[in-house]
Amino acid sequence: MEAPVTSEQSEGLDQLNPKFIRSPSEMVGVVSEGKLKGVVTRTNLSNGLMAGKRSVVELMQENPITIGEDGTVEDAIQLMTSRQFDKLPVIDAEGHFVGVVSKKSLLRQAAHDLSIEY
Repeated sequence: MEAPVTSEQSEGLDQLNPKFIRSPSEMVGVVSEGKLKGVVTRTNLSNGLMAGKRSVVELMQENPITIGEDGTVEDAIQLMTSRQFDKLPVIDAEGHFVGVVSKKSLLRQAAHDLSIEY
């Protein structure tokens, strides 16, 4: 799981863009009081900039599909496969954004578990 990179709903796009440099998953969680309210991907940002949008709240995908931090690898794979997602935000029992799981991170972990270098 990758560490979360977050933005507040009130932020402008000028504040959001640099956060993608710190986000290896290319997903920024939009939070309010630590709880996940939506997500913005690099694609959302590009499309929003071209459409003249100015704020995070205009770009974010509200109520994203998530996985709980107690979810299994099998749960994540099933959810990503059935929804055709490359990544999922991970939340705790209280709805706080705690990270991102991606196909890439799952493959990296599987390679580590199998002692395969890539």
